[in-house]
Amino acid sequence: MSVFAGLTDKQVEAFTTAQIAALSAAQIAALGSDLGRLTSVQLAALSPTQIRAISDPSQLTSKNIVGLAASQLGAFTSDQLTKLGSDQLGALKSAQISGFTAAQITKFSAEQLGQFKDSEIVGLTPAQLAAVLPEQATGFTSSQIAKLTTVQIPALSTAAIKNLSATGQIPAFTSGQFAVLKPAQLAALTNEQVAAISTGAIVGLSNKQIASLTATEGGQVTALTPTQITKMASAQIGAFTAAQIQKLSTDQVAAIEGADLPAMNTAAVAALSADQLTAMKALLSKFTTSQIPALKAAELAKIDSSLFAELASGQLSALTPAQLAQLKGDQLAGIKAEAITGLTPSQLKLLNTADGGQLPSLTTAQIAKMTSTQIPALTPAQIAKL
Repeated sequence: MSVFAGLTDKQVEAFTTAQIAALSAAQIAALGSDLGRLTSVQLAALSPTQIRAISDPSQLTSKNIVGLAASQLGAFTSDQLTKLGSDQLGALKSAQISGFTAAQITKFSAEQLGQFKDSEIVGLTPAQLAAVLPEQATGFTSSQIAKLTTVQIPALSTAAIKNLSATGQIPAFTSGQFAVLKPAQLAALTNEQVAAISTGAIVGLSNKQIASLTATEGGQVTALTPTQITKMASAQIGAFTAAQIQKLSTDQVAAIEGADLPAMNTAAVAALSADQLTAMKALLSKFTTSQIPALKAAELAKIDSSLFAELASGQLSALTPAQLAQLKGDQLAGIKAEAITGLTPSQLKLLNTADGGQLPSLTTAQIAKMTSTQIPALTPAQIAKL
C-alpha cells in the first residue's frame, strides 16, 4: 500500500524533500498512482536508487516530471523507459533530455523519440544521436528534424540516415543541415531520398558534396529532379564532374539555368552528348568562348542544323579546326546571317568546297553579311563555290 494512501493532496505536498529522500525503495515502488501527486520539487529529491525503484513511471505527470534532473533521468532502467508516454516525454526540457545515456536512447521506441517536443529536441547530444538505431530514426517527426542543429546532424549514423523517410523526413532538412552532412552520410542517401531533397535545401550542398554524388549507372546524380537542378547555384553546376554529366538525362541537362551554364567546367562540357546538346536548345547560346572549344566535334556534328541559329558570332570564332571540319553544310546554313561575321579569316579558309558541303551551303543572306576582312580570306576555289 502506498505511504500516501488516505492522505489529501495538500498533505502529500507537505512532505519535505528530506522526508521524500528518506523513503525506502519498497515504499517508492508501492506509490503507484500516488507518484503523480508528488511535486516537481519532491521528485528532485529522489536518489538514483529510488528512481530505479519506481514501478510505474507512466504515473509521472507533465507537471512533476520537469523536476527530475538530467542525472536522475540517467538512472532510469530500460523497462522504465519503455513505460514513458507522450505526456512525460513531451514535457521534458532539453537539459533533461541530454541526461539520458546513449544506451538508454537505444531503448526508446521510434514512436517515443517522436514524442519529444520539437523545441527541446536540441537537447539530444551528438553521442545520443549517434546511438539512434535505424528503426528508431523513422520516429522523428519532420518538425523535429527541422530543429536539429548543425552540430547534431553529423552525429547521425549512415544507417539511420538511410532509413529516413523520403516522403516526410528528408524534405524537412534545411539547406544548413545538408551542408554539414559528412561524405559517408551523403553517400548513404538513396535515390528516392536524393529526389526528395527540397529545392530550398538543395542549395545547401557544397561544391564538394555535389561532386561526390555517385555517377554510376542509376547513381545518385540520376535521381536529381529537373526542378532541383534549376534551383542550383552557378557554383554547384560548375561542380558537376564529367562522369556525372554523362549520366544526366536530357530533361536534367535542359533544366540548367542559362545564367548558370557558363560555370560548367570544360571537362563537363566535353562530356555532353549530342542528345543532351539538342535538349539544351536556347541554352547553347550561353556557352562561353572558353567552353565552346571543349565541345566534342563528333557530338556537335550530330545536332540539328536549326540549333546553330542559337550560336552568336563570338561563339563561332571559338570553334576549333577539328569542330569546323566535322560540321555539315546544312548546319553552317543554319547560322544566323548576322552571326556569320564571327568566323575568322583562318576559319573561313578551312571550309570545304565539296558539292553540298560547307561553303556551297552558305545562304545568300550569310554571304551578304560577310565583312571586308572575311571575303579576301577566301581562296579563288572557295569563291567559285559560293
